[in-house]
Amino acid sequence: MNPLFNAETFVSENENVLIAPAGFGKTYAISECLKFTNGKQLILTHTQAGVASIKEKLRENSIRKEDYRVETISSFAQRYVFAFHNSNDIPDITDPSAFYGFLVRRAQEIFCSKLVQDVIQNSYTGLFVDEYQDCTTQQHALILALADILPTHVLGDPLQGIFGFGGQSLVNLEDPIHMDRFSKAYKLDTPHRWINGGSPKLGDDILKIRERLILKKEVDLLQFQSIEFKQGTYSDHYNFIIEVLTKEKSVLVIHPFSNKIGPRQKFVTSFKYIPLLIESLDHKDFYGWASHFDVLTETSDILFHDFIIENFTNLPTWYNKDTKKFKKKNHPGKEKELTNIKKLHEDLQSVHSKIKTRELLYKVKNLEGVNCSREDLLHSIYISLENAHFSGSTVLEAMKNHRNTIRKMGRKLYGKCIGTTLLTKGLEFDTVIVLDADNFKDSKNLYVALSRCSKRLIVVSNKSKLNPY
Repeated sequence: MNPLFNAETFVSENENVLIAPAGFGKTYAISECLKFTNGKQLILTHTQAGVASIKEKLRENSIRKEDYRVETISSFAQRYVFAFHNSNDIPDITDPSAFYGFLVRRAQEIFCSKLVQDVIQNSYTGLFVDEYQDCTTQQHALILALADILPTHVLGDPLQGIFGFGGQSLVNLEDPIHMDRFSKAYKLDTPHRWINGGSPKLGDDILKIRERLILKKEVDLLQFQSIEFKQGTYSDHYNFIIEVLTKEKSVLVIHPFSNKIGPRQKFVTSFKYIPLLIESLDHKDFYGWASHFDVLTETSDILFHDFIIENFTNLPTWYNKDTKKFKKKNHPGKEKELTNIKKLHEDLQSVHSKIKTRELLYKVKNLEGVNCSREDLLHSIYISLENAHFSGSTVLEAMKNHRNTIRKMGRKLYGKCIGTTLLTKGLEFDTVIVLDADNFKDSKNLYVALSRCSKRLIVVSNKSKLNPY
């Protein structure tokens, strides 16, 4: 049996692993470790939300900024590949699978260079890797290359390994061959997330569900009194859900399908645009639309039309999608509002202007009743058009730079959001609403969904008995 975690002991060893369930304090454990380290520690994880979460925990624990650097594995690999790779064969980021795969493979090779090893040793004195269960075998090989340079400590949970980027196999935390270098294992035993949230019974029930999922046993939601089970679909419980979204400050809605954005957009629209749609950092639409706004003048009007029709709702009051023209309004105030828009629209048909395109999109979005279910996409288009105008770059390059900045800085998600397990793993919200729980096809994604809450868990499902195997 693995010994209990002790921060001072943990960092005194060169290579080890901390394994614990969701909500037991793995991220907090990193901040405790930094109280017993010297020099600057490198902390790697997988997502921008994870970066933001770790930074927040370190701030809460009064760890000095100069004592750590937090990045995703991909952004760390990218910095070294861009600095030490001498050819132009790096795939474009608009093909994320090829781009990130290349970064990891090439970075592993670069980390074997004595020059680069000296740079890393002069920069850091230790390495922590969070969410290790999500490392692909390629990323695992990269971490092993870093472990030849720095004392390395990894943290993870076998039941949360859900990523598998590009269909690649994940490292197996329970395989002694995979984890040979990190054979010394420690554990955590306290469900801090739910104790701190004032819902210890909920933590106990989620731990019981975890045990059933590991044993591949049926989970009957009716047997767990701390969980609010709502039978049916979210439409059947519309009034209840919109009340939760309206009254509570911290709510995460999780949808079971990661490969389709449409159902999540529909939810945002149905619930009065209260929840923010969480998007993948490198969703193809960000680069696709940015590229479209780089085209020649004669097609810009068509592209503007296509963009607002696809991404804005409640437009018919103001805009005729068949004629691609704005309507005439009898109300003087509304007609005056449209006059500026019509003028901008006409100007863009003769003179292509990124900044005027941004202004036009902004004005249309702010027409009474008009909404956008993809605020992150729209905001990124605004920023990219503006940055491209002032820098003289293409909108596509501006979009790449903008998303890359988020990748480096991390992305803090809070308030009221809707996402998937892949987009929200590692996050914590007071209240979580899991939609269509009977449609989760594997135990790991279901467990991740159920364990994001700290105070309240609401599960909407056609069936009370779940068998995600």
